Amino acid sequence: MEPLYRYTTIVQSNGIIKIPEISSLENHEIEVIILDKNIVPAHTTNKSFTDFSEKWKGLLKNSETSADFQTEKIDYLRSKHS
Repeated sequence: MEPLYRYTTIVQSNGIIKIPEISSLENHEIEVIILDKNIVPAHTTNKSFTDFSEKWKGLLKNSETSADFQTEKIDYLRSKHS
């Protein structure tokens, strides 16, 4: 497995990124991935389990034993994807 180096740094006003202590990689081809930490993806919001369970409770409540399970499932999928 290839060694992995991780550094947190700031892009300078001229666009230069300084990465310390990588002289051992001189003349090596490397891959650089940039993650802008000032942008917070929408999916990373911290919700409590209570919030989650309130949103989804009843969606499949007793669905396996319900006589109308297939009908409820089809109706839900139609409404979701129409």
